[in-house]
Amino acid sequence: VRSDKFVVDLKEKKIYSDIGFTLRLPDGGTKRVRGLYLICDGGYHFWRVLQCTIKNASDDDTRVFSSRVESLRKDVECVFGIMKKRHKILCRGIEIRELQHIDNVFFACCIIHNMLLEDDGWADRYKKRSYWNKIGPGAGSDNILSAFSSAETDTADTEDDTHSDLGDFDERELIDDSALTRNTYMRQAAVAVGIERENEHFDLRRDLINNLKMQFLDNEVYWLC
Repeated sequence: VRSDKFVVDLKEKKIYSDIGFTLRLPDGGTKRVRGLYLICDGGYHFWRVLQCTIKNASDDDTRVFSSRVESLRKDVECVFGIMKKRHKILCRGIEIRELQHIDNVFFACCIIHNMLLEDDGWADRYKKRSYWNKIGPGAGSDNILSAFSSAETDTADTEDDTHSDLGDFDERELIDDSALTRNTYMRQAAVAVGIERENEHFDLRRDLINNLKMQFLDNEVYWLC
């Protein structure tokens, strides 16, 4: 990821640093945050701009947050699978040598994919109220974990949220932020693979978890089914 110019520029606040969003706090206040972040799996650095799930979370709020982030990430991955089925050129090694031409091929596939979404009516699905589920105490459950679980069961097939794609590095998914300090083996494993840790990563993750919880309690959470 260090060689990904977009991620590095985002990390160094060269791009999108002026874009902000407001997060809800447990004390009823709000916090203005500037700079975007990317959703990823647990195989990346603990940078502020790379937010991943917590596999072995010990509390309901964190488990729900992890489940929602994982669900969004998998939606993106499914798009690539759909595109590979639609465009055979993406199913095998691309024989084009020029990088710009490869980019153009992929962009063309994306454009066609979006055109098909428009033609099939899927692009406007989010505009229809019937496709949104309200999740919160006013929707029948006072528990955030059971509310999201019920919504998933009623609207769509769910997937296992474990990080099977991480291979031997699954154990880097920690129960809380101090796990590396308590567990010598995990700390040594992280150092061995060169994982970088930023305090801002954990601060933002905590704020995002609290924001989801506060929105849930105020019946402001909707989920597209």
